[in-house]
Amino acid sequence: MQLKQVCDPAVITAKRHDSITRIAEMMREYHVGAVVIADPIGSKLTPVGLITDRDIVIEVIAKQLSPDDLTAHDIITGPLVVANVQDDIEHVVSLMHEKQVRRLPVVDAQGCLFGIVALDDLLQFVVSELQALSAVPRGQVFQEVERRA
Repeated sequence: MQLKQVCDPAVITAKRHDSITRIAEMMREYHVGAVVIADPIGSKLTPVGLITDRDIVIEVIAKQLSPDDLTAHDIITGPLVVANVQDDIEHVVSLMHEKQVRRLPVVDAQGCLFGIVALDDLLQFVVSELQALSAVPRGQVFQEVERRA
């Protein structure tokens, strides 16, 4: 299965010059734990970074820095790891494991932002697949009972 079937196209984005306070406000307003930092390219966006709630705690709050005085550009680290919308789920899982990340911006063939995928999205997918598999033995018994009736 391809990533485009699992990723979330509703991505919260900010610009490099947005303050950390503004980004934290966006996280609260939209109930998300990450904001994709993106540059506009025409009518589309190209992801250049990702800021998580954990980044804000570790890089700003724990260092007793003022979130009003810092911008996204000040705390994004690189290089940004992205997934391609055409990637297989297995590849994305492997990439997340290799890079030790919980969220990945998803880009199209031109490198423009398409969506975001989180560990939670993949867990929901895996759980639904396991539920489908767990129904196989019950289905087999039901079919056997029907054939023998």
